[in-house]
Amino acid sequence: MTVDGSVTNIDFTIDPHPTNDRFLKTLSFVIAGDGASLDEFGDIAALTNGVDLFYSDNTGQVFIGEALKTNWDFIRVSAGNPAFGTGADAFRAKNVEGKVDAYIPVIDLAKVFGREYGVRLKAKSTQKLIVRVKDDLTGVDSFNAVAYGFDRLPD
Repeated sequence: MTVDGSVTNIDFTIDPHPTNDRFLKTLSFVIAGDGASLDEFGDIAALTNGVDLFYSDNTGQVFIGEALKTNWDFIRVSAGNPAFGTGADAFRAKNVEGKVDAYIPVIDLAKVFGREYGVRLKAKSTQKLIVRVKDDLTGVDSFNAVAYGFDRLPD
């Protein structure tokens, strides 16, 4: 997701399956930059507009994180998960992509929404999970996410 969304926001979505209900339980992010620190985004200055993370359907939006501008903002929205390291190295993994450091926040959607299986995207619905980039992230070594969950036949 290292794109320039500063003029036109760019959405990355997880959409519903055409025949099965989709359950999203966990999101695992990588925000990488050489010498990254908590007050930056990757290793670039804190963002101006940030990144939004939200659930959307035809009735509106539910924000999980809004205007996330720094590595720390992502750590906070993940409730400090995973917690490791100390001092300046807290939450920072070394040599994640080559010799580049990264923050690797994991968001437990089951805990956020208080549902055992996380966020449900009903088959063939307009529901989706969206990461909206509202700044120029082309200077970051890496910004990506992996969603974990499962699909099952609707009730």
